[in-house]
Formats: sequence, structure tokens, C-alpha cells
Amino acid sequence: MLENVQVRFKTLEQCADFQEAIVVGMDPGERNTMTATMINTAMPEIRESVTVRRSFLYRPYTIFRRRLEEEKEIASVQMVESLMPPMTLSGIADYLKYLETDGRRQKLYDFYSRSWFLRKSWDVSKAQQASYDYGIKAILGLAGASEDTRRKPIVFANGLGSFDTQRGHPSTVNWKRGSSCG
Repeated sequence: MLENVQVRFKTLEQCADFQEAIVVGMDPGERNTMTATMINTAMPEIRESVTVRRSFLYRPYTIFRRRLEEEKEIASVQMVESLMPPMTLSGIADYLKYLETDGRRQKLYDFYSRSWFLRKSWDVSKAQQASYDYGIKAILGLAGASEDTRRKPIVFANGLGSFDTQRGHPSTVNWKRGSSCG
């Protein structure tokens, strides 16, 4: 959805509309994939937060994975895959020999080329992308924007450990009016 959107401001002068900007501090994490807190520069004491949970983003894949494992067990593919030797440079001969024995290669090919698997893989990739888009829309909506419109200039500050996320949101962002934009 938002490809190649990266602008860095090294000085305050490069960020002309800084005084009216909405600052969104974002912090990636383990449990929460992204937590964003909006700070309006006109009223820095007012903050709003949006949390995008990892479980939400990966839910389509998690559901598909469970169903895939059930299908593998029914088709006896799970056992073939679990006994497969590692495909390393030194073990490639063992790997290929294993696949050629007892029609294992054909069994794997038949399973992964079934219309069920191809259709479900396509469906899960579309659902996964929709989850990502929904998360991005939530973060943009926090700043009063969308993919097409925005009300005020927005500065996204991505933090790698500079936010306090013990409570699940970066509520203790140390932001000063005279600091640089990014």
C-alpha cells in the first residue's frame, strides 16, 4: 500500500510545516507488531494510541496453517516432510536420494499442486495483505489521514527502543517543540 515512502529531515528548516505537524511515534515490538501514538504539536498533552497486534496481522496465515497441517496428515505428506534430510551443500545427495525413493517427490508434487492448496494459498495471501492494509489504515487514521488525503503535515518517528512499551503503547515519548523532525 505505502511503497517507498521514506523522507528524512536532518534539520528543522527542511521540515517547513513543523509547527502545525502531527507527530506519530511508532515502536515495533514483539507482542505488538506496531504501536503508534499521535501527538498534536498544538496540544502535546493530548495523545491517542493505536496498537496493531501480531496475532491480528498473522491470523489468516495461522488459520491456513492449521488446515494445511490437517490436509498434510490426511495425504501422508507430513511424514514424508518430517523425515526429509536437511538440504545443505554437503547433504544435497542424501536429500535428492530421499526424494527419489518410494515416489516421495511425486507425492509432494501432487499435494502442493492440488487446486485446493493453490486456491487456499492465493486466498491467504490476499487476506494477509488486507490485514496489513487495515493496520496501515488504522495508523494513518490516527493522524487524520488516509492513502489519498491528509489534513495536516504528518511526521512519523520510528523508534527502535526509545519508547516505553511496557504497557503496550509508547506513552512516554520525550518530544520537544524545538527538536528536529527526524
